[in-house]
Amino acid sequence: MNPGFFVLSWLVTGIISAYMAHKKQKNLFLWFAIGLFFGIFGIAYLYFLIKKEALQEKTKPILPPPKKEVKPTEEDLVFWYYLDKEDKSTGPISFTALMKELKIGNITNTTYVWNENLTSWRALNEVSKSENLSQKTTN
Repeated sequence: MNPGFFVLSWLVTGIISAYMAHKKQKNLFLWFAIGLFFGIFGIAYLYFLIKKEALQEKTKPILPPPKKEVKPTEEDLVFWYYLDKEDKSTGPISFTALMKELKIGNITNTTYVWNENLTSWRALNEVSKSENLSQKTTN
């Protein structure tokens, strides 16, 4: 066989390896040398190595964004009770939940409510948020 053929085939496999490495953002000169010395085996290794890395990148788990921690407001730390339509005490619930009950119609502004800051049951429309918070901080 002609020695020029072997030299030419070494150079071609080195160039192919360098081109593949460049496309895959690998070290161009290192892979040229690997292709030059190992020939088709260097090219095959580079090809399968890159396939494996791409497969590993595709199979990385996609994590949902971290959930924001919801801190309760000061008014939600006071437990509320209310008298339902049968005059049965319902609770404890937060102030936010009490307002949701009002919004969906389970209670009205004239429904009697109570919390630890009140001395007696009072109609919801008689109770102000600022009054409850100031009583809470003075206790």
